[in-house]
Amino acid sequence: MYTDPYVESYLLQVSEYLKQQYEKIVELEREIVTLRQGLEELQMRPPFHIDKMEYKFDQLKIETLEGTLNIGISPENGRTLKEISLGKQNLTNPHPDWDEEKEKRFREVKEEMDRFLKEEIPPRIIALAKEAKQKIDPFAVSFITEDLKNQVEDRLRHYILIHPEWTAEKVTTKTKEDLMQAVRDFIAIWPKMEE
Repeated sequence: MYTDPYVESYLLQVSEYLKQQYEKIVELEREIVTLRQGLEELQMRPPFHIDKMEYKFDQLKIETLEGTLNIGISPENGRTLKEISLGKQNLTNPHPDWDEEKEKRFREVKEEMDRFLKEEIPPRIIALAKEAKQKIDPFAVSFITEDLKNQVEDRLRHYILIHPEWTAEKVTTKTKEDLMQAVRDFIAIWPKMEE
């Protein structure tokens, strides 16, 4: 049987073209399967919808209040949120320049600050609230005092490190000023009493 070389060449080209098309179809079918699997995974996820959010803070009801509220005094020693959440660590040597003389001054000032926070801060909070015509309950007074206690050690260390020339009395005075300013700032944002 006689076959024309042009026909044979044409048939080889068609065969090659069909082979390429078959490979392309197989590749596309694999992609379709992958896309369908991805789509099924997305459909299995629970749907969520976010409506327009309107904040009405005056209608909030707080049932539980936990954690620490920084009300104007905070450590300036560059600690990250992760470090703060891990708690106070390495308090015996918080800084390479911390020595026994600084530690002695710290303990001396800390003792006075503990007394100040326990005996003087609560009545001052109440007096400042009355002066500003703010109503403040005993829980809030306790909360503010406890928050200041949690921050005072870092503040003392900060002043002792950046002002090594300051006496214990100067560190105490400056820290008390900071604490009172923090209380004033807090009172300023506290809701006013209804007349």
